[in-house]
Amino acid sequence: MQFFSLFLFAHLTVLHAGSLSTMMEELAKKFKEETGIEIKRRAGGSLFLANLIKEKRVDWDIFFSADYNITADLKGTFCDTFYTFASNQMVIAYTLKSKYSREINEKNWIQILSRSGIRIGRSNPELDPCGYRTLLLIEILKSKYGEEIANKILANSSEKNVRSKASEIANLLEMGELDYAFLYLSEALTILFFSNS
Repeated sequence: MQFFSLFLFAHLTVLHAGSLSTMMEELAKKFKEETGIEIKRRAGGSLFLANLIKEKRVDWDIFFSADYNITADLKGTFCDTFYTFASNQMVIAYTLKSKYSREINEKNWIQILSRSGIRIGRSNPELDPCGYRTLLLIEILKSKYGEEIANKILANSSEKNVRSKASEIANLLEMGELDYAFLYLSEALTILFFSNS
């Protein structure tokens, strides 16, 4: 009965985290092939999209967030239920064009990222979960390795290297405008896949 009710829709409006763009594009194609229903997508930072929902500034049917806490905050007033169906990891992404790309490894990455002249990208912490998770990671580095190292990494990821969502950071990294980026593993793998295809 619920599945049948889908056919009442000419389309579904789906809001989703920018980090899910590649996956959502494929999902939208497959869904249309299977059901004939078009998915209209809008990508953005999860916090930004959640605020649009709260302010009733956007029509939506389904919301895919990069942070289950954001979705949980919508429960009750703005949605009936939510499901956690996947998870991701934070990584430091880089390309062969990145400074010190042939040197960096799991033992020296902190020293590499704190070197002068390194351009590190991160997303806006007020709009995107990847952004506030990056700042949380830098706070952890501060407590473990000291304020000087953490401040150097933060300086290398200054406001000029901040974008509204992680997918924009991924694009800048791929174009060589950044050396390193704090991204989700799924985005880093997408860059790797498309740069090698």
